[in-house]
Amino acid sequence: MTVSTPSVHRALQGVPYSVKKLHIEKTTMKSTLNKTESKEFIDTLNAHIDTGNMFIFHGETNFNLYMARLEDKFCVSDRTTVDLPPTKAKTLHVQNGVSSGSGLLLLKRMGTKRMLFFADLFLVALRSEGYRAFDSATNVAIVMSNTLAHIGVEELTFKVLADDGIMNLDRLALLHLGPYGPILNHIGVYWKSINAKTNHYLTESNHEVRVRGDTSRIQCTDGYFDSEPGKHVITR
Repeated sequence: MTVSTPSVHRALQGVPYSVKKLHIEKTTMKSTLNKTESKEFIDTLNAHIDTGNMFIFHGETNFNLYMARLEDKFCVSDRTTVDLPPTKAKTLHVQNGVSSGSGLLLLKRMGTKRMLFFADLFLVALRSEGYRAFDSATNVAIVMSNTLAHIGVEELTFKVLADDGIMNLDRLALLHLGPYGPILNHIGVYWKSINAKTNHYLTESNHEVRVRGDTSRIQCTDGYFDSEPGKHVITR
C-alpha cells in the first residue's frame, strides 16, 4: 500500500500501515445507561442459569414463499435466470421458540399476536420432554430480542394465561435482551443463527407449502434445530 508522504504527519512517516475492516459502533452503545441495562440483563440471565431453569430463545423472521435461490445448477450454455411472480408474493412472518436441550419447541406462522405465541410457547415447554428432565420446581425463561415490538408483552402474556385459567404463572419469566453493545455480541449471534436455520428450513420445504397452499400449519422434523436425539418436537 502506498501513502502520499505530504498527507501523513512527520511522526507517522515510516510506520507500516495495513487496511482493516471498520466496525461501526454507535455512540449510545457505550453510554452509562446502556451499560447498566446490559449488566442488569446479564445478572438476571446468570441468576436463571445458576438456578438451573429451562431456557427458550424466541426468534421471528420474514420469508417470501417465492424467493429465488441464490445458487443453482445450470448448463454452461444456459442463462442463470429464474422467472418469479410479481413482488406481491405472499410473505410469511414466522415465530419460533428454540430450547438448547429440546431443539425446536414451537414453530408458528404469524397469524397470532406475540403474547398469544409466548403463552402457547410456555404451555408447550411445560409439556415437553426437555422440561420433564428438570426438577418439578424449574421455571421456564423465555429470552426475546430487544425490539420495540416486545415492549409491554410480558403483562399481556400473563393476562392471556390468567384468562385461560393457568395457575402456575410463577414458573414463567420473560427476559428482554439488553441494548446492543460489545458486551452482548456473543449472545446476539444466537438470533442470527436461529433465523438463518428457520429460513433454510422454509427454503427447503417452500415447494410443498406452495403446492398445499396451507401456511397456517408448518411442520418441522426432529433434529433440525440441533435437538438431542429422541427429543419430541412440538409444532402447531
